[in-house]
Amino acid sequence: VDIYFYEHVAQNPRAGHIFTVLFLWAGKWLFVIANAAVQTGLAFSVFYFIFMRKPDFKTVKDIYPFALICLLSVMAVVSPDNVLFWIGGACNYSWMMLCFMIVLILLRGLALGRDKVKNNPFIMWGLLALCFLVGDSNENNGPMALGLFAFTAVACYIRGIKLPKWFYFALTGIILGLLYMFTSPALYTRANNVLPFFYVDSSFTQRLFFHLYKENHLIFGNLLLAPAAGLILIMALALETKRTLSNNDAWTAAVCLGSFVALSLALSMAPASARAFYSASVFGIMAFLLMVKFLCERFGKNILRPLFFIALIVFIVFLPAFTLPYLDLRRQDRDRQAVIKSARGDICVPPLTVIAGPTSNLSLTFYEPVMSPRFKEVNKLKHDVRVCPAEKGLFIGLPELKIY
Repeated sequence: VDIYFYEHVAQNPRAGHIFTVLFLWAGKWLFVIANAAVQTGLAFSVFYFIFMRKPDFKTVKDIYPFALICLLSVMAVVSPDNVLFWIGGACNYSWMMLCFMIVLILLRGLALGRDKVKNNPFIMWGLLALCFLVGDSNENNGPMALGLFAFTAVACYIRGIKLPKWFYFALTGIILGLLYMFTSPALYTRANNVLPFFYVDSSFTQRLFFHLYKENHLIFGNLLLAPAAGLILIMALALETKRTLSNNDAWTAAVCLGSFVALSLALSMAPASARAFYSASVFGIMAFLLMVKFLCERFGKNILRPLFFIALIVFIVFLPAFTLPYLDLRRQDRDRQAVIKSARGDICVPPLTVIAGPTSNLSLTFYEPVMSPRFKEVNKLKHDVRVCPAEKGLFIGLPELKIY
């Protein structure tokens, strides 16, 4: 109870943080096993959202798109190290995205007139609890889910589809989760660190430059899938307007692209961590796959098969560069511990991120927050800490340390 109160109520109000605390207590190997199941479930949910059915592995037809989804789930998401493998990031982002995907599948099925949810009390209350997790998942998924509920309600009204009972239970869960998150004292604590203050106090030019920097990070981290989906959609509308407007996949892709843009605009504040764009990158993947499915049906050719082999070749080529940094993490940690224990004078803290802008006013050196365990160890040993030299510009993350 004390751990829950300190970590969840006082420090981090997100629902996923509860799982983080539990796994840190239970052990990392339990997380490794559970995380593999969750990431596989996330790939299944993306497949179901695209095709509105379960994959059939008895035939080769579904193996290629499912394998492509698995590859893109690692290659085409922003900061995969943070959101897939790190306990805190995975529980807060990809795990909560699985909950979000279940809700998205239900909403898409409802909008298509394929609602299969039974009016069972256990299902109703289970959906309320699930949607509470989505509303309380993080500062981006919750508001986006509420917006998509509103969009689905409008779409059902236009199509003459009556909203079922479960829709209102789920909507109630989303609203309760949002209220819990945005009224939590922990959110106030998180909002009063140096990062939001930097964004509030920065000039319009600084905000715009770092905004564009983060947009660039998201778009290329997503392997340009969202712009590609947008280009295919625009071309389809220009060449066959009526046919495209009557296609459900094209409409769903447009909604996914709108969600991608909304999430990227809302979260591109200057010092925001790249992992905040995880859900946006998943929407970009789904928009691209929906438009590829649209092309497959339009021309009667299976484009997903060659796309899988292209993605597989790219994955194999970049696999060494992708995996070696993770294998080197333990060595880096041992070296850091040795430096701290053997230091007799100052300890030089390396920057976490350096953004080299055209001028010093538009350059950013971001340091790991002082609440990190490495700085607690430094303070415990009574060493003087200094920031590594030769980095000019704005210094973020360690305001009370000496900057030379």
